[in-house]
Order: sequence, then C-alpha cells, then structure tokens
Amino acid sequence: MKLCSLLFLLPEVILAIALLFNQVSLTDFWQISLGLLVLWPLAPIVLRMKARALFVVIAVVSAILLIAFVLLNVSKKDIQKQEASHVSSGQ
Repeated sequence: MKLCSLLFLLPEVILAIALLFNQVSLTDFWQISLGLLVLWPLAPIVLRMKARALFVVIAVVSAILLIAFVLLNVSKKDIQKQEASHVSSGQ
C-alpha cells in the first residue's frame, strides 16, 4: 500500500504545481484528484495481476470506453441534426 501511495503522490504533486501556474482549472484539479482517490485502493490489485490478466482488463476497459465515446458522439450529432431541422422549419 505504501508503494501505491507513492505512485499516486507524484501525479498529485504535478497537478498541484500545474494548478499554481494556472495550467489546469480548479474544477479539473478536483475531478482528477477524485479519480486518483478512487483508483488508489485498486492499485495493489492491479500490481499483483499477471501480465495476461492485466492485458485483458485493460483491453476490456478500453473497448468499453471506445464504445461509450462513439455512442456519445453519435447522440450529439443526432441532437445537432434535430436542432438544425427545428431551426430551418421554424423560419
């Protein structure tokens, strides 16, 4: 657990320095810090995984995120098309 704490301390320090130099907003700082806090207890599990299991987990998570981004992009385009058709029909 100490190793995991050290692994997550470095990004927090870099993030705090970036916040001091106005490279990230305060909202971004809190969102990233919260994400690191959520991931921190999972780090020992990930570090103990075998390489094959870790690869499978990373591949599955990446596929889920890719599908979610594609679906989000498609839904945004549909909303933009609907708004454009409402604007053109209203004129």
